[in-house]
Amino acid sequence: MGFFYFYKLMNSIEDKPIGFFDSGIGGTSIWKEVHQLLPNESTIYLADSKNAPYGQKSKEKIIEFSIKNTEFLLNKNAKIIIVACNTATTNAISTLRKKYDIPFIGIEPAIKPAGLITKTKKIGVLATQGTIQSDLFEQTSSSLDTTGNAATATALETARTIHGVSFDGTANIDLSEVISDTVGAMV
Repeated sequence: MGFFYFYKLMNSIEDKPIGFFDSGIGGTSIWKEVHQLLPNESTIYLADSKNAPYGQKSKEKIIEFSIKNTEFLLNKNAKIIIVACNTATTNAISTLRKKYDIPFIGIEPAIKPAGLITKTKKIGVLATQGTIQSDLFEQTSSSLDTTGNAATATALETARTIHGVSFDGTANIDLSEVISDTVGAMV
């Protein structure tokens, strides 16, 4: 099927699980926090490894995958769904909330907490291209008082930088210069 999921059943007051989905296993950190806060709740976690990563996909594809993930979790009787994926949250959660009569919890774009606590009004965000280019990310960014000092880098850019491959595919670049250019405004 291309998915993997795990199901933790405890002695929950209500036997319907809390559903989680992500494009991979990164959302398990969110599952862990929820489990620690609500240890007696049943949970089900879906990692859409077949379609991962979502970050390079179109908004339409991300919505399609998110609907498919939601349908899977609803078929497992989820009572609430946590979208444990930044890219799916920023691109699909509004569609999911309109389409389904079930509560959805999403991940705040990372720029919001950073923008609220910065003292220098300079922030940096490392996210997928799909997150950075989403309407929700743009709305959140423009609502913050960072006076144009928000630097973003996509995970793909950063991975290429770390592995020493430039954006045009050539190798053996000056890693310190690229890191300085890519994340300099973030520090």
